[in-house]
Amino acid sequence: MDGFHFDNVILDERGHRARKGAPHTFDVASFSNTLRFIRDEPAIEVAAPVYDRDLGLSRNCASIVRPANEILVTEGNYLLLDEEPWSELLPLFDLTVWIDVPLTVVEQRIEDRWRTAAMDTEEVRRRTDENDIPNARLVHAGSVAADLVVPTDSSGGSPELR
Repeated sequence: MDGFHFDNVILDERGHRARKGAPHTFDVASFSNTLRFIRDEPAIEVAAPVYDRDLGLSRNCASIVRPANEILVTEGNYLLLDEEPWSELLPLFDLTVWIDVPLTVVEQRIEDRWRTAAMDTEEVRRRTDENDIPNARLVHAGSVAADLVVPTDSSGGSPELR
């Protein structure tokens, strides 16, 4: 799903760059159209974008979904979000899975991720407090139930196998 981030130029034009990664910074219509096309035209090779974390942008046509690919796995924070336009994606999924990580662990991982990046303490705090942690809380509070929930241990570690 990250391949469908709006480009930084568009985010800048809309004044949304500081919130990059929030639900409104994705091209959900193109994501939905791509999923529909892959489902409806299984004999046709489809190019899809990929998010390049090193460059901080999406690279168009950077991956190929081939007719031989019988299962497509897509992941993203907002795929179960119970608000439009995200909720319109649900009929496109044959199975939904929620990896159940405690919110406190998610918040710690977010902070750890930005601390290892080349940015100052103030920028780390701004990104975590004003964008990423509110986004994580939205996902936890505003998502519909998944078909399958994969629990993790209490620290958010590896899934428990039963």
